[in-house]
Amino acid sequence: GEFFTPEGLADSLVRESIQNSLDARRNGEAVRVRFHLSDENGLSQSAGRHYLQGLWPHLQAIESGRANLPSEEERVSFLVIEDFGTRGLCGSTEQDADDDSIGSARYKDFFYFWRNIGRSRKQDTERGRWGLGKTVFPATSRVNSFFGLTVRFDDRTSFLMGQSVLKIHTASGNRYCPYGFFANTDEDEFQRPFDDADILHRFRTNFQLERRDEPGLSVVVPFPDRDEIDPNHMIRSAILPYFYPIIRKELVVDVSGGGINVRIDSASIDSIASNMNWSDTTTTSSLLQNLFALVRRSISTPENHLLILPEPNPPRAPDWNAGRFPPETSAAIKAQFAANGLLAIRVPVTVRQKRHQHRPSYFDVFVEQDLAMPRADDHYIRQGITISKMPMLREKGFRGIVVVTHDALSTLLGDSENPAHTEWIEKSPKLKERFDWGPYTVRFVRQALVRIVAQLLHIPEGRDNDLLKSIFFIQDDSEPGEDRGRKKGKKKSDDDKGKKKIPRNRSAFEIDKTTDGFRVKRAAKELPLPSEIDIEVAYEVRRGNPFKKYEKFDFDLQKKPVVVSAEGAEWNATENNLSIRPKADDFIVEVTGFDPQRDLSIRTKRKRKEEVDSAQEV
Repeated sequence: GEFFTPEGLADSLVRESIQNSLDARRNGEAVRVRFHLSDENGLSQSAGRHYLQGLWPHLQAIESGRANLPSEEERVSFLVIEDFGTRGLCGSTEQDADDDSIGSARYKDFFYFWRNIGRSRKQDTERGRWGLGKTVFPATSRVNSFFGLTVRFDDRTSFLMGQSVLKIHTASGNRYCPYGFFANTDEDEFQRPFDDADILHRFRTNFQLERRDEPGLSVVVPFPDRDEIDPNHMIRSAILPYFYPIIRKELVVDVSGGGINVRIDSASIDSIASNMNWSDTTTTSSLLQNLFALVRRSISTPENHLLILPEPNPPRAPDWNAGRFPPETSAAIKAQFAANGLLAIRVPVTVRQKRHQHRPSYFDVFVEQDLAMPRADDHYIRQGITISKMPMLREKGFRGIVVVTHDALSTLLGDSENPAHTEWIEKSPKLKERFDWGPYTVRFVRQALVRIVAQLLHIPEGRDNDLLKSIFFIQDDSEPGEDRGRKKGKKKSDDDKGKKKIPRNRSAFEIDKTTDGFRVKRAAKELPLPSEIDIEVAYEVRRGNPFKKYEKFDFDLQKKPVVVSAEGAEWNATENNLSIRPKADDFIVEVTGFDPQRDLSIRTKRKRKEEVDSAQEV
């Protein structure tokens, strides 16, 4: 329950339910997911007793003080979640361990749904990873319980089970584990599903299921938390994360209850979204309408019209400074945008999974300009689900989407997601365990819209000394020809005349900013070069010393994507320390591959007769 609290139960319930249904999609069919909320009367107490009778003593033993715990005499309100166009819970109903000892079927959905706790076998193009999605069903219930009736596509059999997820507790002097089942239990006490036709028919009738013999899964949540779950909220929770597969006609969502009966599909999503109240969200009806229009433009763009960016050869850890934007590509980007008002770009990327061969993959980027927008609007979509908490684009007036459909890249990004599937996290332990270039690949995809829009705008590298000239300035009140640098009353001596004074703080070398790093080169040539220049690098932090808070995971100067190149100098590096030995008067050392969204702090020590410490932010 606590896991889903930050997102809100309605958002979590709809997102996880649809995600599981899309993962179980059958033979490319469109998936339909139905959410139906009963009225408060629901099922009679006598009918509900058949399903919940054995549960009440356990609830009262551990939840007696909970304010919203229903009484045993209440009528049973319920929430129904059904999917169609899916395969149902296939696999052996006897399997009780995560191995291949029981059954040889391709699918083991029944085991993973009912008996596997906290782990998932999903991979590649599937959206789920954490094995926690089904936890949202009991979390939504005031009695922490749910039922599932499935029809399987492979053998057309039907089964019914139920489960309660409570706590370890003591009732009537006995100690119980957290999991209780509504199941057919024989002498061996192993929980098996019901398959009796009369029991299944009664369940369908009692809980108003649409399913008869169509393959798929019907979940019933008794006593849903109506403070959190309402039809209007479920409609919004379906549109925001799943607008992409809805518009692509891969998903249809039905929501009913409380006087509402709505079907969200490709034809209706615009009108439904325009009539919803989005005031407590970060979007508006107008932004959504324009976003849907961009999605439709992207869908209608033929693959042979996509501009393909070049990729380094041989493959390397992906970064945006390895020849991705040669002059001809930058020119093509601007020409495409000028001709169509839309950038449609395919970005190749190589995925390197440990102990596997390199796998070529890609993702697509679509960008348009909307000067009426008060801010940037960017969206990141993996296999149809929107990864919502990843705003990266800062250029006002630009709308963009990143679409990942290829299985190799989808696998990697899926392993980087948090359990709620709302972020791609570079430091995910799964990436380190399974991929050689995992963090760099995640960062590369996250930065795609930022870097491509920068090419479109041709944001110059280096420092623009006149950028804020018209905003911040100092009035010069001196007379023409007057030396404002001299203090009043002090005259030049005859000995001073004709002498050149070296300004304070001048150095024999300088450090210049680049897009994703820095450059060290010769500066004041009248000053002698040190024999060795030691440089320490770290990402800036909000508080404290950035050099003390450096982590090797941030970057390593010896490892990609960081690249050190030198002319007229020798160098060596260890983690975040770089030592340069100039061998020519016009030496230059360039270091690239840092995260352009983070500031670098650089500390230098110049070795001559004495050490001088200085620090500057680049």
